[in-house]
Amino acid sequence: MVDKKELEEAIKNSGKKRNYLAEKLNISSTSLYNKLNGITEFTAREMFILSDELDLSEQDSKKIFYL
Repeated sequence: MVDKKELEEAIKNSGKKRNYLAEKLNISSTSLYNKLNGITEFTAREMFILSDELDLSEQDSKKIFYL
């Protein structure tokens, strides 16, 4: 599971668009929407890429992705 509120806040604070993040994750915007809304889960690779793209600290990554 993902802390949707925290992830949404991190995306907002990064200033990056969802379409850009979906492209970086090599998934469709619809797939990103599904992952953000808990319909499907992020893979470990996607969590790593998002953490990097959103410049998340290790602590923030663990908090958001429940690692």
